Amino acid sequence: MAAPEFDLVRGPVQQRCHERDVGVICPSQTDLCRAQAKNFVLALLMVFTPWSIINLTDFYLISKDRFDIPAFYDLKGRYGKWNWRALVAYGVGVVVQIPFLAQSFYTGPMVEKLGGADISWIVGIVVTFLLYFFMLRNRSVAPSETIYPDVEALDAQRSRG
Repeated sequence: MAAPEFDLVRGPVQQRCHERDVGVICPSQTDLCRAQAKNFVLALLMVFTPWSIINLTDFYLISKDRFDIPAFYDLKGRYGKWNWRALVAYGVGVVVQIPFLAQSFYTGPMVEKLGGADISWIVGIVVTFLLYFFMLRNRSVAPSETIYPDVEALDAQRSRG
């Protein structure tokens, strides 16, 4: 009986798997699972990166940690229903990543020119930040200091209801 093959990185090399083998973990199946998990995480990165940059830019550079908290719940308040500038920056931030995306289901045209590197998230960060910051830098609706809900009025409403 020959000694099993050994790979310095992965350990013992498993024998070839067949469909009839039940309960056997095949390296090809494990690699497929890893590739699918990687693709899923990178797809999440593609949609969460612009969203995160918009929130961070707004909090630290636009609103500077000053909010009118009761106005968040008032559709006619200072924030309104939608921040269309944020939605535009988000949409552009997602779309601009596509040419730089390297996934198993899609590889953008810029990936080959970059030697196979997926820099879509970096492009998403830069473009979303610049677009959102320059669209809102002089249009802040933030109050001069944070406005908190009137806790006594809320307690009185709860006691009545």
